[in-house]
Amino acid sequence: MLGYLTGTLEPAEEVELRQHLASSCPACAGALAEAQATLASLPLALDSVAPSPLAKARLMQRVDQWAASATPERVPYSPPLHFMRIAIPAAIAACIAVMLTHALVTRQLRPQILRGQLAERLVQQQNLQIDSLLTSLKDQKHYVDMLRSPDLKVVQLNGAAQPNALARIMWDQKSGQWLLLTEGLAPMPPNKVYELWFINTDSKKIAAGTFNVDDKGQATMLTKVPANAGSFLVAAITDEPGPVVDPTGTIQLVSRPLGNVQ
Repeated sequence: MLGYLTGTLEPAEEVELRQHLASSCPACAGALAEAQATLASLPLALDSVAPSPLAKARLMQRVDQWAASATPERVPYSPPLHFMRIAIPAAIAACIAVMLTHALVTRQLRPQILRGQLAERLVQQQNLQIDSLLTSLKDQKHYVDMLRSPDLKVVQLNGAAQPNALARIMWDQKSGQWLLLTEGLAPMPPNKVYELWFINTDSKKIAAGTFNVDDKGQATMLTKVPANAGSFLVAAITDEPGPVVDPTGTIQLVSRPLGNVQ
């Protein structure tokens, strides 16, 4: 059918097939329709390529030469033209066969390729989940070790600008780490974050890290107390446009004076 549609059949074969198609054979009519659909869809699968002006000029020159050598009734016999009538359709048919084979192979392999990509993506997602769980497990173990420390001190921060919110700092004085847990803090807009501060007895404000909260106002942050921070007086949380060296926002939560605790 592809040879019939591309004009590459021998004349006797073409006549025989045309007569057979005229007999309304349902199988061959279906095969013809399938071949027509295949040929119609092939251009859609090709990348658009703009021909050069030189190619068009050469083509038009050959058309003019052919028109000048032909009569209205009959095109004179020419061995080169006869060869082109046979070779060019055969080459077109060969190209169509190659493209059709490529399309069929791609269609057959595509589900396998997609399955391979899907499997690889699932493995990557599982690895990420495992890494996240291992990190979470490590953090949880660290938190438990802090709570078991005999040098643990609990510091509570109450609402200044947010009366219904609170926070607790688990302070392991031996390791010099603070574990911050918040509850009921209002979520910040996209252009703002919460920032935790250490304020020592010399009124020096030391930034201890920024954080955001979930829809319940909860957050967990582990931070280390600077070794040269001195004696602490209070801890506070402010709202800031980002990590800043000195507080510029409103105090949201603040602790009572801690006393001279190193």
